[in-house]
Amino acid sequence: MKKKVVIFSLIALTDYQLAKFGQRLILTAFPSFSYVWSLSLPWLAIGILPVIFARQFGMFSLDISLMKRHFKALLVYCALVLAGLALFASLRITSYFHSVQYPFIFFIITPIVEELIFRGWIYDMSKKHIHISPVLITAILFGLHHWQYFGFRITLFAVFQIGYTFVLGLLLGKMREKSGNIYFSTVVHSVINYATLML
Repeated sequence: MKKKVVIFSLIALTDYQLAKFGQRLILTAFPSFSYVWSLSLPWLAIGILPVIFARQFGMFSLDISLMKRHFKALLVYCALVLAGLALFASLRITSYFHSVQYPFIFFIITPIVEELIFRGWIYDMSKKHIHISPVLITAILFGLHHWQYFGFRITLFAVFQIGYTFVLGLLLGKMREKSGNIYFSTVVHSVINYATLML
């Protein structure tokens, strides 16, 4: 089972590159196909198929009592996220994201896929089979996952992005832990991505 965790982790670290490869295949076969959906469909498949393969559906449970019990903690995590966004906006860091070409992918598809992968099946598999905090494991992988967007090149902004998304991964992981599902973290993740486009 640990081998499966390693394989799935490697997929998580290269999911966008795999989706881009799938997109090239689709556009080669169907040149007139939508750019957005030719990337989104293989990327969504990468997020969803391991859930089905590993039969990990606990991430979709909706335990309202659990969310009520940890409501204050969830609010604190949201407040920390908002504080971080406010700081980034004041430092003009969010302006780096204003040139995103396909906002729909950035604030809808990306959060869904990343939450399925990291707070979804990686979190569940880590919790069951590795004796290390799943919040920490998913945060580390989530941070490293963003390195692929820089072509795995080491730049100052790439290092910053890895560090920032590691911290964000800790907060989203705690939201997953306290809510018992990925709905809460997915909505927050989507709001964060949308805000970085607008602020």
